[in-house]
Amino acid sequence: MKITAALDGGKKAIAERNHQEEVVIKMMRRLGHYAEEACKDDMPTFLKSGFQAQSAVKAPKQSLSKYIRKITPGKNSGQLEVALVAVDGANAYEVRCTPNVNNTPGTPITQLFTKTRPAVTITGLTPGTACAIQVRSFSDATGFTDWSDPISRIVT
Repeated sequence: MKITAALDGGKKAIAERNHQEEVVIKMMRRLGHYAEEACKDDMPTFLKSGFQAQSAVKAPKQSLSKYIRKITPGKNSGQLEVALVAVDGANAYEVRCTPNVNNTPGTPITQLFTKTRPAVTITGLTPGTACAIQVRSFSDATGFTDWSDPISRIVT
């Protein structure tokens, strides 16, 4: 009964699936804690249980570049949204998106923005094309900075 309900993607079936997922996760955590206690701090014994030790070191999430925090598909086809990192003293930001067709850089699309929020939307791109995105900042005191390292994305 639940399988046939799940096949049509009904709300009740999805809610039941999500509930069962939570139940399984709780059971696996309990089992992992039990294996941890039963091995008495002996790592080879713990690893024989099939579980893996969790790293105690958490690496901080790095931004994509000095200026780019995140790149996502835009609301419409042929768009990319670029979330920028604010730079102290910057009055504006210039985003350059260069299409790459058959390993040949095409004509770059360059847009100037004065704010980092909301994300910058680059339009007029061809879906399925790889693009190299770069950003630089501008301040009245120093002018334009160097371009950031290029970050490649496929346009959807």
